[in-house]
Amino acid sequence: SWDQSHLNYFARGKEYKNLSFEKFQDKIFEIENDSGDVSGIPGLENGKVLSIGWWANNALILGFQNGSVIIASLPDMRNILGDSPETFKSCYEITCQCNNCFLVIEHEVKSIRARVHGGNIISYSRAQEEDEMEDDGFEDSTSQMGRLMSAITNSLHYVTDTFLWHFENDFSTIRGRFITISKRTFQLNRICKILPQDLLCRKISALEYDDALVIAKTYSLDTDIIYRARWEDAEVSETAIHDYLDKIHDKEWVLAACFNRITKNPQIIRLLLCYGLDHTDILDEILDNDNVSATDNLIKQKLRENPLEVDSDVQKFLNNIELSEKQKTFCKCRYYFLKYLDRLCTYERIVEEKTRRDIENGSMDSLEENGGWITFIDYNATFAEDYAIFRDVHIAAQAMDFAADEFFNGLSVLFTRHGDEMLPYRFTILEQIPETADPDDYESFLPRVGSNDGAELSECLWHQEPWRVYDWVENPILKKQILQEEPEEWDFDGILMKSVPYPASSSYITQWYIDRAHKIDNSSGQVDKALSLVSYGIKKNVKNLETLEEDLHMLSQLVYECYPSSNDKIIMTLNEFEALTEEEIIQTFLRHTDETRIVNDIRLYIIPFLKLLPERRARKAELIDKNDKYLHPMDLLYKYILDLSSSHLDWCCLLFEASKPTITSEELVITSDEDLAN
Repeated sequence: SWDQSHLNYFARGKEYKNLSFEKFQDKIFEIENDSGDVSGIPGLENGKVLSIGWWANNALILGFQNGSVIIASLPDMRNILGDSPETFKSCYEITCQCNNCFLVIEHEVKSIRARVHGGNIISYSRAQEEDEMEDDGFEDSTSQMGRLMSAITNSLHYVTDTFLWHFENDFSTIRGRFITISKRTFQLNRICKILPQDLLCRKISALEYDDALVIAKTYSLDTDIIYRARWEDAEVSETAIHDYLDKIHDKEWVLAACFNRITKNPQIIRLLLCYGLDHTDILDEILDNDNVSATDNLIKQKLRENPLEVDSDVQKFLNNIELSEKQKTFCKCRYYFLKYLDRLCTYERIVEEKTRRDIENGSMDSLEENGGWITFIDYNATFAEDYAIFRDVHIAAQAMDFAADEFFNGLSVLFTRHGDEMLPYRFTILEQIPETADPDDYESFLPRVGSNDGAELSECLWHQEPWRVYDWVENPILKKQILQEEPEEWDFDGILMKSVPYPASSSYITQWYIDRAHKIDNSSGQVDKALSLVSYGIKKNVKNLETLEEDLHMLSQLVYECYPSSNDKIIMTLNEFEALTEEEIIQTFLRHTDETRIVNDIRLYIIPFLKLLPERRARKAELIDKNDKYLHPMDLLYKYILDLSSSHLDWCCLLFEASKPTITSEELVITSDEDLAN
């Protein structure tokens, strides 16, 4: 059997759990000597055992005077509820265990203040008690005159209430004698047996994380579930990362948590991504793989300093490495942490460019509806949602959207920061720019040709400025083991994304300009845009565009200058113009001329064309018949004049007048006197 001191020792609090019985008694004795009373200290003095019941054949339920309840295992009397007893207001009665439950009747007595008035007891609320106490204090401080006036007033109240009249109103104060009464409350509590894991989950659901930690440590349960819940319930910060993520043992879950938490604050996103990145640097672990005969420090240095350079030694070394599934997961996470950090920096720049564009352009669509105010898009409000999409989108597909929207500042950011991902699809991206767009706006994206390192002509290298240096996980051999290889051709919204070698050959660049000029003309009919594009190509040293530029220039004259009257307008495509013979070109220019225009039209359109013919013929490498009487370009003009003389001799006279020696050489139609005489 145990005496009261031992029973009290069995129900001690967790702060005294490690004390022996003798030291526990010494603690009580020490406190009694200092303060004289230990009854108010929970877990130290529990009072007498008031109730007792059976929990199992080898366990007792003990209820103490101060409300503490323990389940003590026999024979060591260890509290199987944990380090501390369960505490109630009191333990009036405890039932034995039934169906893994027992009942505790909790009894509480409170003293409340009341007034006795007219034979009735009126209880006071806490607020009323405080008011009465203030009134009593005020009455004690009144003067003798105040006491006299109060006595007279009370007497008058008695007379009027008894013999004359009686007023009842809500504002009258109920007077009477104060008394103190006891209020008893009984509460029935059910204590159920539950598995520690289930109890842990309940505590977590109730957000009682400290209690959950106690349960987990008591029953040696995994604490990860607690710190996961606390992490998901907390605001992301450095403190939260240190307090919760650092204490989670499942590092793969931690890495996933760093991916999944996306907020409106870019700095918080960056904080998480950098935290995850720091936990994935496992290169040393990979190089210490058992399948490798010896770790080569030189190769390790190469992988860290120049991960993209793969020589024979590095290739042989990496091919002998077999990554475990966990290592593959960590490497894959590292790759995406780097990618998402780059995308975060890029998207921040894009948001800046979009905001600047909106301010400069000033969307006027809803100006009248908004009472004269221009409403701009708040990109920060949807930053989390937009970034979540942007970080996983194929960057070339995103560039196609920017090109189609003529968002060239954003397109420049993508080409500059993500050149390796963009450049294989650069021509497909540029082809998404609307044909109606002015080449002046996207001139910086047009390919140029030059001699790289003294080699033959090819595409000049694009300016690239990535956000960071390459990481070891981006080594091509390691990358193949953790990621699926991207196909050279893939489809995006019905558009074939075809990879083109970088840098491209000079002939490929030439053909691209030719095809693009024809597409602009066929789709929009805006010859000036096609001409501007080809002119930029020539300035960028692209070869074999001169004839196309001349054709577009003459077609532009036909469309915009030669036929100013709407009645005489001409509709002709670039393909149709290129199909014309030299003689047909002259006839087309002069189709609607008259006696007032004939001289000027020949000076403006025909003479410049004839001067171009030698070089045009040389570029086309035509085999010209030496017996051809129209071999000389001026013969084309003479034939036209001869044919014209049969119907418009007066026009011919005007041309002869414009060829007199008295006319300046720049204005002469026929420059040779011999030809004029003939």
